Amino acid sequence: MAKSKITRTPASALWSTRVAKMRKAMGLSQRAFAALIGVSLATLRSWELGQRRPSGPAVVLLSVLVAEPEAVLRALR
Repeated sequence: MAKSKITRTPASALWSTRVAKMRKAMGLSQRAFAALIGVSLATLRSWELGQRRPSGPAVVLLSVLVAEPEAVLRALR
């Protein structure tokens, strides 16, 4: 039997795609999205480039933003 190969995508790559898609779906620039979620522009860029990944409260906020974007936007604005 041939062994199946499992390819793992680094978590930072998954987050970079997710964050960029979320921001673009909301029609926001990087600067506006970073301000909305309370992170620096440099931090957001590093997430989108896959250089770093969100952690702690940022992960929670982004996860809720994926599931319930309207609720998060109401709370943050």
